[in-house]
Amino acid sequence: MKANTQAVIDIETGGFSKSKNAIIEIAFVITDIKNNLLDSFETIVKRYDQENGEPMIYSSQAEEVHKISEEDQINKGKDPKEVCEKIEEFFKQYNVTHLVAHNARFDSDRLKIFFDRFKPDHEIDFEEYVCTMNLAKKRINLESYSLNYLCEYFSVKNEKAHRALSDVTATNEVLKHLMNIV
Repeated sequence: MKANTQAVIDIETGGFSKSKNAIIEIAFVITDIKNNLLDSFETIVKRYDQENGEPMIYSSQAEEVHKISEEDQINKGKDPKEVCEKIEEFFKQYNVTHLVAHNARFDSDRLKIFFDRFKPDHEIDFEEYVCTMNLAKKRINLESYSLNYLCEYFSVKNEKAHRALSDVTATNEVLKHLMNIV
């Protein structure tokens, strides 16, 4: 039997609306219970429409933050259904028992909508997650609990902040620090 693992995950979106702003990039690292890296995944998602056929909204403000252009999405993006299948394949292969994310509700809600649409028969439980922002609030007293602030506090480098894989790596490092605080 495989040991339980977790997926530290992050998404970049076209804005804050769950239904009108698409997922643009998804990344995760699979770690064991001690946060040792086992594998990783990163992809840009090809542009897609809302379920009613209306185009998803990709705000210019969001693009300024994550720097993923429309051209990147068209030329480098993977089909949403294929992305869902690949992620579920990884999760099954590594027996992922829960997700970890910074501001996890944001990521888990959007991922659930994404999977329900493009792979409705998925077996991923988006309600089983650890939120590093909430964990930090319980363990340390700071003026901000943003990922950038926590990275600065713990001296964690996040050289490509707001790109999914860089944020995932930083989140995992922040989690390691938080797990050492009782």
